[in-house]
Amino acid sequence: MTIVDTMTTPVRKKPAPVQKYNPHKLIVNQHIYPRKGLQRFAMEDFVRVRLIGKQEPISCRTGDKLFCANRAWDQRSEVLHSRDIEVGFAELAEKIISGEVRELDAAMNLIAADFYDLMDERYKAHITPYEDEAFPGVSANKLTVDEQEVLESKGIFFVGPEGTVSGRAIAGIHMMGRRVFRRRIEVPLWGIWRAQGGEFIVPDNFSENMCIPVSPSIWLMAEKRSLTLNFRGVAQLNAFHLSRARRYAFARDFDLAPVFRRTVVGFVMRTDLGDGYWRRTRE
Repeated sequence: MTIVDTMTTPVRKKPAPVQKYNPHKLIVNQHIYPRKGLQRFAMEDFVRVRLIGKQEPISCRTGDKLFCANRAWDQRSEVLHSRDIEVGFAELAEKIISGEVRELDAAMNLIAADFYDLMDERYKAHITPYEDEAFPGVSANKLTVDEQEVLESKGIFFVGPEGTVSGRAIAGIHMMGRRVFRRRIEVPLWGIWRAQGGEFIVPDNFSENMCIPVSPSIWLMAEKRSLTLNFRGVAQLNAFHLSRARRYAFARDFDLAPVFRRTVVGFVMRTDLGDGYWRRTRE
């Protein structure tokens, strides 16, 4: 008997496969957190990863499927809608890392908010993919699979032979809608948290805490003032983020990333994140 842990293995509908040889170059493995961001945590394109329930860390390339969703949103959202958000944030991140930017202005706060919203919507679409949806008064089209892929590759919305819009396209609508909605509400202010000692650990999602990893020594935190964290502060934040990880967490080097945790004699800071730690934080 196979036991499925629904806390870490959500039930997903099977993603629609592309045609053999993927003739229209649709992106199948879609990064949730961009590869460019992962590369800021990488050494020679590898990041260190700890899987929940596993004691030893592994090394994964930044292009590994572990960091990706499988066709959870459409090509338009992947290529057209997301690119300017990703590029804008990557440019901001480099300025923060270099020290050129010490505090975010209004335009930068919006760049960070757009990026966070995109990551959050991607993660939601990955964990709970949207179902195909029928719209009243909209008829089916007799489109072949090839014709559907051509339209998707060109960023065109369409109704399929079953009279439905794909869940991938629905996910894209949510991403675009959230970006529009963000401009109608107050944009959060973002503080820069820098590590004075130790390095940060990044969970596989940020949905429970509005924050963005920038580098092994920098986080952006929504509605928080900018801070410099000492070794203890880094260990406390790492412990918090580890408790929010569903499948994995990554870092540049776990040996440099302290964790603050409870023991029978009080609290200690350790870099050892063995299997016992994962079990306790998930209980």
